[in-house]
Amino acid sequence: MSENILAAFGGSASDSISSIIAQAMAFRLEYFECENDEFYLSDENYDLAIVIIGQLDAQTKKLRDAYSEIEQSENVDSYFGNLVIGELFVANGCIRGFEMILNAQHHDMKRRNLVSEASVMQAMRQIRRATAKLRKAIDDLMSIERQLRIASTEKYQMSFNMTTDKVVKLKAATEAIVRVGVLK
Repeated sequence: MSENILAAFGGSASDSISSIIAQAMAFRLEYFECENDEFYLSDENYDLAIVIIGQLDAQTKKLRDAYSEIEQSENVDSYFGNLVIGELFVANGCIRGFEMILNAQHHDMKRRNLVSEASVMQAMRQIRRATAKLRKAIDDLMSIERQLRIASTEKYQMSFNMTTDKVVKLKAATEAIVRVGVLK
């Protein structure tokens, strides 16, 4: 059952998200030869932006489908083995790092003189939005796992039954401590 979550990452979260990050690093502004140092988004880079958005959306959809399946399952624990939990942690770290990279790129683009500013910033916003959706899907799955972990620790909480024998022992121990404290 955990295969659905792993399949969303193509088996490895770090490989899957790293591939998208590598493509995003190739996403850049082209220098436009003119006297005002203007920049624009080439057709190649615009196409790359569309590919990146598509990959992010596809991964998000797979994770959302896995989430829906988990919600309907009666055996939720079977979805979260050690391998899946590890992949979710890796994916979470990668996607948060990717968001930081995108924020840096976004701020870099904002400070430049862009020829076709609307399309450049629109493409960047779409990539950032798709990345945020993927992070949210990962967070939602991690939230289920955290809830399961908390629920499983509550199963094994110890209980203390107060009996007359235990009251007598507790009273004797308290009196002994008081006597030692008084003697000093």
